[in-house]
Amino acid sequence: MNKQIEKIYQLAKEINSLNYQRAYKKLEKIGIYPGQQIIIEIIHDHEGITQSQLAKISIRKPATITSILSHMEINGYILKKTDEKDKRAIRLFLTNKGKEIFKKIKIQKDEEINTILKDITSEEINTIYNVLSKIKNNLARE
Repeated sequence: MNKQIEKIYQLAKEINSLNYQRAYKKLEKIGIYPGQQIIIEIIHDHEGITQSQLAKISIRKPATITSILSHMEINGYILKKTDEKDKRAIRLFLTNKGKEIFKKIKIQKDEEINTILKDITSEEINTIYNVLSKIKNNLARE
């Protein structure tokens, strides 16, 4: 493998690790962890989403979603309601507490994005987006 490619791969792993560590510390202060962040954001954007839809959108296994949601329900962030038309489906909603957490997530996320993109031009952002989209598509095909 080309040395430059190996360096890029290693750099991507380091960025991912740094981002996770930073997010974990900040999210822990508001009472959640990174796995819950994306779930809260998705439920916020898709009120009434089913667990199976949530698993698909979040790219997580249904069993993982069940576990995450169980903790979130215990902590009072979400409400599960049985679908009136399809009794097998469980619909998900944020509670008032969950909506407050979402607001805090949004502030934290905006701050982090500003840190990440500091000194990066719009053209570079477009290039990064295009390259990362291609990488994601390559991984999704496997």
